[in-house]
Amino acid sequence: MVLAELGGILAIGYGIWAGRNELSAHQIDSVVKPVFDEEKDWQTVEENFESVCARSGIKLNKDGIPIKRSEHFSGANYLRKKGFGERIAKRFEEYYLDKFDSYVARKKKELGEIHNSYEASPKENPRTNLETGTQVYKRKVNYANKEDMKKLCRTSKLWNSIVYDYSIISYTWYYEEVWVFKFDWGKFREAVRETKTEGMKELYEQVCFLADVPLR
Repeated sequence: MVLAELGGILAIGYGIWAGRNELSAHQIDSVVKPVFDEEKDWQTVEENFESVCARSGIKLNKDGIPIKRSEHFSGANYLRKKGFGERIAKRFEEYYLDKFDSYVARKKKELGEIHNSYEASPKENPRTNLETGTQVYKRKVNYANKEDMKKLCRTSKLWNSIVYDYSIISYTWYYEEVWVFKFDWGKFREAVRETKTEGMKELYEQVCFLADVPLR
């Protein structure tokens, strides 16, 4: 999240997501029940959103936001089975998606500001060669194209500052993205701390998140 279906992407690498404790099914069912007045029923659902999600097997993060965008149907079906009716089920789905998308948009903005406030380019002075790091990061993917790779560089100032070159190798059944990095070690370590990532793999996933490029 602004985002297409994220699936499990949000569950990895961003320092955003964490599980929550669930109430027992009996406790939830005793509270979440219809009185067949639409506004009162909706108030019950809205006030017990986290409980409805827990009862439906929907995992939430520490802020009470669903981890997966696609699971709204599980909560809606639980409410249908409880007798809340179609209008309440649809309102739940809209409420769920709004919470998810708004949260993701905010997190993307915050993360994007961090990425665009850091550069880790190596110093030009040849006497500082010992401070310069180089690395080749290869990623096996189902599908790769140069436009997506360009998009990552356009989206993150930090990523663009460390990318020296990139290419794609095509095999029979898969592709391989090859990224060549050149960076200042000190600046890069600072950027990694700020983005709460560990190494190129997590940083790559984070930039894909910002650029709306799916992890294939």
